[in-house]
Amino acid sequence: MDNIKSLQRFSRRLKYLFIILLILAPIWNIIFWSLINDFSSNFQHKVLPIIINDDLLASSRIMGFIVNLIPLSVIMYGLYTLVTLFSLYEQGIVFERKNVTRIKNLGRTLVVLFFALVVYTLLVSMAISYQNPPGQRMLVLEIGFSDFITLFTGLVLLALAKVMEKGRELSNEFAKVI
Repeated sequence: MDNIKSLQRFSRRLKYLFIILLILAPIWNIIFWSLINDFSSNFQHKVLPIIINDDLLASSRIMGFIVNLIPLSVIMYGLYTLVTLFSLYEQGIVFERKNVTRIKNLGRTLVVLFFALVVYTLLVSMAISYQNPPGQRMLVLEIGFSDFITLFTGLVLLALAKVMEKGRELSNEFAKVI
């Protein structure tokens, strides 16, 4: 019984953490694109696919903000899925179809995030370099190791969801036999 209480308490904490992140994610997006010109060039280079030599015009920042909504919406859906999953764990619901569905959704979300990040990099490089004169505009395709880790983790979660579903089905069949 202590293990269940411990799981419920830990799940409640994680659920609240994910709720906070769900709230902060869009706020950070607004702050980031509003203040991008005030950040150091070193920081800009770490978070953007191209180097910015001059301050970004308002139109470029707005386009960057809009493009950033693509991966942000996927991330927010993933956070929402985590909130619902850990809400189930908090209620003591561990090996039910609802849990498997949430884990499957989380795996799909990470796979979609991989592609969303590829599209984001392409579009944000265009948005940022849009203010440059013709011939100096850039289109960047960048896929890094962390992107592949995201894809791999999503695929692993999808596989685990299948295993959990099979285990749940076998458990239900066994319960019916007894």
